[in-house]
Amino acid sequence: MRIPRTQVSTYRWLSICTIATAYAAFVAAISWDLVRAEGPGWNDRIVLLQQFERGHYDHLYEGTWTAFIQNHALWYRAIDDCASLLGGFQSTLTLLSFVVSAIYAASVLGTSLWLLPLLFVPMQIDLFDAQIRSACAGALLIAALKLNRVTISILLALISMCLHTVAALLIGLWVVAAVIDRTFRKSPASGFWALIAASILTCCGIACLLFISQAGNQYSTETYSGSVTVFCGAMFVLGAVATGRNLMDREALLSLMVLLIVGAGGPLGLGVQRLLPLAMPVAAAAFLRFRDPYPMIAGALCLVAQIYWTAKWIGW
Repeated sequence: MRIPRTQVSTYRWLSICTIATAYAAFVAAISWDLVRAEGPGWNDRIVLLQQFERGHYDHLYEGTWTAFIQNHALWYRAIDDCASLLGGFQSTLTLLSFVVSAIYAASVLGTSLWLLPLLFVPMQIDLFDAQIRSACAGALLIAALKLNRVTISILLALISMCLHTVAALLIGLWVVAAVIDRTFRKSPASGFWALIAASILTCCGIACLLFISQAGNQYSTETYSGSVTVFCGAMFVLGAVATGRNLMDREALLSLMVLLIVGAGGPLGLGVQRLLPLAMPVAAAAFLRFRDPYPMIAGALCLVAQIYWTAKWIGW
């Protein structure tokens, strides 16, 4: 008996929703501080609880409208209001971890069910558990990219920038990728020239970020990881080699630009390594569209990196 296509799609999405819900419950229910070998590090959950419980966030409500971006006042106000409804800050942050991890899981699995191991990379779990504000901004960006309504997409993108300034960088990369894709789409060697243009503009962006960081004496609290740099470099080279004349679309460009800026920004101390888990769903979708055997090679690199990061994460 042949199952109709619409029924197959229904079964597929039911499976995705079930797995995403189970994964979100898994992330939200476990105390990951007890699993990490080196402790939580820069943990949004701990820092936020301390700020709220000690009342150190009052200054965020003051100032002009720019406080919504500079001090992330919208984020703190939303958490404060939700906490009064949900019975405390801890339950609010746990609920946010559940919702955000479910959105990411559905996005990844909607691309391919084979990407399920990607959700168990320690950087992803840390994003949902420890870096809650970054995860919320990323979830809004994913929703903005997937929606067909321009007005709602722009609104979600603006809200994500108010939650975390790193969203502005991702939005900027997405706009650049879209412009490059539109510019070189009709070129005989569109993939090659689009890759060159994206690489040059990304390097210019890295230089600007480095200048701003040094001019403002801003030093990242993020621990630099050489393994992340090596992984991003290998994936960038693989993506560049795999790119065909008709495969360098805006999603592929965005993925390669993120890999380049994360790989180069780590040693420079720009604190951009958290961009990798934020952009992972888009990057995975781009690499799956490459012709064989490049998706298999990318999967092998991800598997090796996952084993190494997991072993390091739990202290083996």
